[in-house]
Amino acid sequence: MPAFSAAGASRNAQATSTLASVKEHLRGDPPVAGTLPLPDPPRDTGTGVPVLLGDILRDAARLASDQTDRSATDEIRLIIDGLRVRSTAGGARW
Repeated sequence: MPAFSAAGASRNAQATSTLASVKEHLRGDPPVAGTLPLPDPPRDTGTGVPVLLGDILRDAARLASDQTDRSATDEIRLIIDGLRVRSTAGGARW
């Protein structure tokens, strides 16, 4: 996988914008028949947004742990632990 770059950050912003657009569309009271399929892909239990966000949080915790010297501060350890907790279904706020 290529290194994360400004292009990657731009794609993240685009994904967030797309989800915000879907949210606004649904708040506009569109016909039900055309909107019921919209939430299915993002909430898919194998590849949906919660799974992807959990993966991202776990990877961020791993990177922080791997790239922090062994004398990490309590604050760094709390951040790593917080990322790990939030990456699980029990810690996520969906």
